[in-house]
Amino acid sequence: MFRTDLNHFLQSFDSQPLHQFMEIVSFMGTVYMLLLTILILIGGVNVRKGFLVLNILGWGVLFMLGAKNYFDYPRPLAVDATLESFGRDKTPENLVALQPTRFFEGFSDELLLKTRTSKIMRHGLPSSHTMIITAVWLGMALLFRKKWLCVVSVSLITLTIISRMYLGMHYLGDVSLGLVLGLIFSIGFNKLYKLTGLKEEFSTSKITVLFLAAPVILAFLYSVIPGFQAGALIGLNLGLLLILRIWGEPVLVSSSLKRMLNTLVFVTLYFSMFFLSKKLHLPKEGLMPLLIFSFLNFVTLILSFYLGKLMGVFTISKA
Repeated sequence: MFRTDLNHFLQSFDSQPLHQFMEIVSFMGTVYMLLLTILILIGGVNVRKGFLVLNILGWGVLFMLGAKNYFDYPRPLAVDATLESFGRDKTPENLVALQPTRFFEGFSDELLLKTRTSKIMRHGLPSSHTMIITAVWLGMALLFRKKWLCVVSVSLITLTIISRMYLGMHYLGDVSLGLVLGLIFSIGFNKLYKLTGLKEEFSTSKITVLFLAAPVILAFLYSVIPGFQAGALIGLNLGLLLILRIWGEPVLVSSSLKRMLNTLVFVTLYFSMFFLSKKLHLPKEGLMPLLIFSFLNFVTLILSFYLGKLMGVFTISKA
């Protein structure tokens, strides 16, 4: 599972159109694209289900980053100098001879020592693209129960797995673990939503409050978790909790034009906040960046909702 034979096999079909297609597929699995998808869900499709998917993404990303740091395994391009890198950095020293010889064998200490002291990108296990695209898209398919969405989800997951190995970014073992973790998150969270009733409605019940306030516990881990990802989950959830407490559950009106306008406003505000926050040059970890990112996400959601109310985008469902 940690040999580059399959990577070479996939690259044997290489062509310019195939390479461009695989790059596009791989880009679809980035956090930015998945976040954009969820913002569109919240702003123009279904506020509640959008937030449920957002929590799958948020918790999934944080778990995935922890797993990557724990394993600290190399990527194929950090081991095999004969792979096509498509412009990415790769190892100047061919370490193929140090790869595992058996299918289920892990990396040797000698190989890990060499790759962990190298500047070539590491943290290959698990595949983040595979994990989060599985968690998010399968999570959406399970929430909305649409046949076409199931087909799109399975297609995207399959193509993402192939693209990450084709590009030399992951071993079969990396994408396999990413797939398993994505399945656990998507199915597990959907089971949780069904058992707690969150799949049907938000309310001011203890279950809803506990669910939306749960990310606050991440503040106690500020020294080891990324501030922006944790802050986004905390700020958006607390923002929604405040909206529920004051006004009730926002439900989008049927007007397609108003939904599209609301989505445009929401996405524009959120990504403006995101790129402006980058100008602050805050450290990745720490209590201060976590608090700042939480506040920015909180304010952005409240402002987006307020503008939506002014545009007549929402009706309010009182639980």
